[in-house]
Amino acid sequence: MNDVMVAYRNQVKAAVPFVAMVLTPQHEQILAYVLGGISLPAAMKAAGVTDLTVEDLLENKNFAAYINYFADRHVEEINFTRTDAHVMLLEAHRKSVSTTEELLCIKEMINLHGLAAPKVQINKNHNINEEVTRGDFSKITDAELMKMSGGRLIDLEPEAVEVV
Repeated sequence: MNDVMVAYRNQVKAAVPFVAMVLTPQHEQILAYVLGGISLPAAMKAAGVTDLTVEDLLENKNFAAYINYFADRHVEEINFTRTDAHVMLLEAHRKSVSTTEELLCIKEMINLHGLAAPKVQINKNHNINEEVTRGDFSKITDAELMKMSGGRLIDLEPEAVEVV
């Protein structure tokens, strides 16, 4: 059982006043998934329960008592931590079908823990306010053309161009 599941299990046992009601390890796992925000059918599937339906599970008085207790309590605070995300990514990595999925999980874990080098942003500042057409170049002064070229001198005379 992973650390997150142990934490949920301890949370359940600390919060519920009727600890004498015993749940099976699978029922505890289902309850932990439900407390984590997963729907009951999805929690049953994640816990590996295939021989019961949702109705059968809710007929179990102990399990129904736990579900009703937490439904009445209606916890509104969501406690999703970096550890929860890490465990989920490890589980996704374990269940991945292809190398691509594995690499995506690894990249997400790297980003989650801030291990990736910061992305370099290149700011290009273009200050040309109007679109210049071919005919407009004859109207622009040399100083304006020099400013548009970034101060670089461009020699466009035919003698200055070397043909190879």
